[in-house]
Order: sequence, then structure tokens, then C-alpha cells
Amino acid sequence: VKEQFGAEAILIGQGTGRDFESHFSRFGNMLGTPNMITAGHMCYLSRIAAALTTCGRHPAIDYGNNPKCIVMWGCNPLWTNPDEYKGVSFWRAYQKGAKLIVIDPRKGPQQFHVPNLPSRKALAAHGCVILWNIISLKL
Repeated sequence: VKEQFGAEAILIGQGTGRDFESHFSRFGNMLGTPNMITAGHMCYLSRIAAALTTCGRHPAIDYGNNPKCIVMWGCNPLWTNPDEYKGVSFWRAYQKGAKLIVIDPRKGPQQFHVPNLPSRKALAAHGCVILWNIISLKL
């Protein structure tokens, strides 16, 4: 690729928390490509954009105050076993007794499973939360 199209035709990318960012940047530099993307581009930015679009802001995940209910959308941590800081905090809250609602195509061992319903996902999720009295309706 480099010989035929030049180094600028190459893009290298890296995921979250892999502790080799300095080597990653040096590799790109030695290869001669300025095209490098990191977890911020691939993961964090899309997470923030989804939260802003869905909630109007980026809600803080308050695992530290022993939540009674955790809703996971499109991510089933009992199947995927998330790593890094989000996974550790989730598991601590879950092991302390937080109920888990998962909106995902795959049914797992969680307490409540809501399958993805195209074009009705938000309505289904909010309906289940209210139907099962998982949250207080008082503001």
C-alpha cells in the first residue's frame, strides 16, 4: 500500500486502554502516515454523541452510590465482560445487588431482557422501566 499509494493512504487505529499509545504514535511516525485514530475517535466520541442525542446531555454513571437499577442498551456486560474502568465499576454495583435491564438482541442471564425492537427501542425501554416499577415516577 505504501509503495503504490504512499504512506498517507494508510490509517492505523487503536482501541481504549491498551497502554501502548506511545508505541502506536511512534509506529505511525516511522511509517510516515499522519493518519492515526485512537479510542477517542472510535469509542468515546461516539458514546458522547449517542448520549447527547438520546438524553440531551452526557449523563454521569453513578455506580459509586449503589444504584438499585442499571440499564444497558446494546451492551450486555454479563456476556461481553467489559474491561477497563467502566467494567470494574459496573461489576461492583451489580454484585452489590443492582437490578440489570438489558436492551439487546441476545438474551442473557440478567434479571430483565428487552429485545431490540426496530424503530420502537426507546418506547419499549421506557415502557418496561415504568411497567416494572423499577424507577420512581416522582421527579
